[in-house]
Amino acid sequence: MDSRMDPNDLPPDDTGTTEAESSSNRAELALELVRLAGLSEAEYQSERKQAASALGLNLTALDKLVAQERRRRRQEEAAASRRKAPPAPGQVRWPASFTMKQSEGLYADAGEQGLIWLCAPLEVLGGARDAAGEGWSLLLRWKDDDLRTHTWAMPKRLLVTQPGELEAMLLERGLRLSPHPNARLYLREALSGVQAGSRVSLVSRAGWHVAGERVAYAMADGTAYGGGGEEVVLTTADAGAAARLAACGTLAGWQEGVAAPAIGNHRLALFIAASLAPPLLEILGAEGGGVHLLGGSSTGKTTCLEGGASAWGSPRMSQQIRSWRSTANALEGAAVECSDGLLALDEIGLADGKDVGVTMYTLAGGAGRGRADRSGALRSPKTWRTLFLSTGEISPADKIGETGQRSRAGQDVRCVSIPALAGCGHGVWQDLHGHKTGEALSNAVKTASLAHHGHAARAFLATLVQMRAEQPLALLNNLREAVAAFVQGEHVPTDADGQVRRVAQRFGLIAAAGDLATEIGILPWPQGESERAAVACFKAWLALRGGHGAAESQTAVQAVRAFIGTHGSSRFTNLVLSSSAQGGMEEDTSRLVGNRAGWRRRIAEGWEYLVLPDTWKDEVCRGLDADQVARELGDRGLLMRDGKNLRVKVSIPNEGRPRLYVVRPGLLAEA
Repeated sequence: MDSRMDPNDLPPDDTGTTEAESSSNRAELALELVRLAGLSEAEYQSERKQAASALGLNLTALDKLVAQERRRRRQEEAAASRRKAPPAPGQVRWPASFTMKQSEGLYADAGEQGLIWLCAPLEVLGGARDAAGEGWSLLLRWKDDDLRTHTWAMPKRLLVTQPGELEAMLLERGLRLSPHPNARLYLREALSGVQAGSRVSLVSRAGWHVAGERVAYAMADGTAYGGGGEEVVLTTADAGAAARLAACGTLAGWQEGVAAPAIGNHRLALFIAASLAPPLLEILGAEGGGVHLLGGSSTGKTTCLEGGASAWGSPRMSQQIRSWRSTANALEGAAVECSDGLLALDEIGLADGKDVGVTMYTLAGGAGRGRADRSGALRSPKTWRTLFLSTGEISPADKIGETGQRSRAGQDVRCVSIPALAGCGHGVWQDLHGHKTGEALSNAVKTASLAHHGHAARAFLATLVQMRAEQPLALLNNLREAVAAFVQGEHVPTDADGQVRRVAQRFGLIAAAGDLATEIGILPWPQGESERAAVACFKAWLALRGGHGAAESQTAVQAVRAFIGTHGSSRFTNLVLSSSAQGGMEEDTSRLVGNRAGWRRRIAEGWEYLVLPDTWKDEVCRGLDADQVARELGDRGLLMRDGKNLRVKVSIPNEGRPRLYVVRPGLLAEA
């Protein structure tokens, strides 16, 4: 389109000339105005008076016409810019009449007002959006007055919010802005019209994401790996995450001081391998879960946790290691930050027992509680994938038991407990690696982890991203085969319950992670060291659990055994042979029984306990399915049955023949 002024838009000629002369004059005036509008402000000012005289206009009229022509030109240039093909990746196109000068900043051509400085130099790195194609933003970068670099995904919705909101957020982040009264409007106009050829993927949590056509991994501090040429930006990265994931020392120093002492020491080796396992969860589609190291103080269990945490960042408390003494909401936030990464929790004894059971399900399940927004609509819940490591002087089940609740089988499977004592008299240690005591070795590993950390996980992720890009099927198949081989190993009984096999899969995943890290040179271990550690710790968990059957069966027997072991002689009335002529049984009145739970009678094999139905349900089996407990004991021959009926009619003096749960002798000896 011709950008010259239309002569018909000029003011009418009242000099008395003919129509043809007037038309010619108007055309000449239009051409001159086009020329004047193309001059710089300094050039225009130097010619202004002479041009006004030549055109027969006063200065005010000339300025108005030139400004009008400049506005027309800007509109035409803007329209032409919109018709152009989008800029190539890496290129940026500012709207017409806006100029970015690298050393000075962004300027706007304000017509008769000349050039207006809008802000300090600003880079537009690309147009950003999330995986759903929403949340469009501009990824901006600049330096503040301290020469510190700021990168911000500016939501485009801020361009239409109330005046001052966008500008305040830029100022808070250190960008210098113009105080000119019209600068705000011009800045918004520039940011609304700027075009960037590059695209950026915005993600709201750490872990694996799809960027462009390839996978990428975003760490909680904003560091991203992969993406196939499309930058990945974590919108929730903050200074706290950067401190937790900070690197110190060298990878070689970590390998020598932290990883090498794990050789022959199964607990530390397991925790180091487990720290690298979380990024494999998404690849395999595996469920999350936890491993808890159980033992007294000064056994080295915290050293194992610090060794694993140091693969990712600072092993200090409140850095990479967090305390169990947190609210459920705080742990949800920690899980989101550690998605596809390690969550390390120290000393479960500090936790609120009421929250522990729920937390086990929540952390392993990978989704937070549903919440409503201000309008009452359901917000998308927080999600994550993580494998967490924990320590404590008591087990999660015991912590739950402190509140009077029972630990459920699902909770025990989601976080498995391993005894910290390795059985060699040195706490968690089996091989002291030349140190005189286990304490000396612990101190050496602690010192090394403080001096060298934050390198192993980054090296592992960089290689893993490359493998997923170049040979994804080979990686997936190799991992699947490694986990399957572990589950099918001789350490997993052939008749093991499904719960045991689920746990075996987790240990297999940990073994696979350690073996992969060994193969690519991150862990300085002999081949198979990770698997040996996982097998030893799996066996230790199985022994602590008490068998390879269903946990519900174990819990059922333990519940009844615990009740009878505690109250067998105090809350059960003895039934003895009657001294009357009629024979039969009578109550032993030589001792009083308060809060009676039932009766007991001695037979050839030992004591039989006759439990009242209400006591069985409300006390013996509290927190459990009472009928399921009875069936389990019946299947084991520990509960008398009357056909299919789980309760048996028993003659009780002065009570007739009530139906009672009859626990047979031998329960206390049942393993």
